Amino acid sequence: MEAGNPNKPKLRLYRILKPSFGREVYLNLPYEQRTLIAEMRCGTNRLRIDMGRRSGEEVQDRICLVCGSGQVEDERHLLLHCDEYNDLRSRMYYRIASVTQCQFDRMESEDQWLLEARFLLDS
Repeated sequence: MEAGNPNKPKLRLYRILKPSFGREVYLNLPYEQRTLIAEMRCGTNRLRIDMGRRSGEEVQDRICLVCGSGQVEDERHLLLHCDEYNDLRSRMYYRIASVTQCQFDRMESEDQWLLEARFLLDS
């Protein structure tokens, strides 16, 4: 695949969250926090979706070893579905909602979550 190919899987989440170029607000966070955010956005994290890509593993075989659900462990699974992170996820949603007034419980589809994430990053 060519470098500019929009179907290239490595930057799939980055392209959703970052439609335009410019300095990101998260770069002002402490080093550890901005490193984790950058890894998630750029596909250089330790999720099975990215580790498997590097080793040539088929996408459908990159399942989550944390929860045993049989789902592919990608950013969406980690942030929205993995049962092992329900408590952390609830606390994260509460903290985000208290600052932004987002109503996560009213979002019906995963696409709405991604659009909301993009809005939060842009504000």
